[in-house]
Amino acid sequence: SVNYEMTNSLADFFVRRTGRLYFNIETVTQYRQQAVQDFINYLDWDEERVAFENKKLDELLYDATHFYESEILS
Repeated sequence: SVNYEMTNSLADFFVRRTGRLYFNIETVTQYRQQAVQDFINYLDWDEERVAFENKKLDELLYDATHFYESEILS
């Protein structure tokens, strides 16, 4: 998906390209490290980018697995 669909983030891969976050959430944890390693290899991510992407994916995982009593307003 990096080469043909211009995937450039973990969120992009697990949400938009594969739908795993919403339809097969267990596999996000299963394949997460492999995906990170592929992004490091293909897109030359440094440690700072890896940390940012992992933090963003953690937020999405939390959001997908927790119920909110009220709508979050920004």
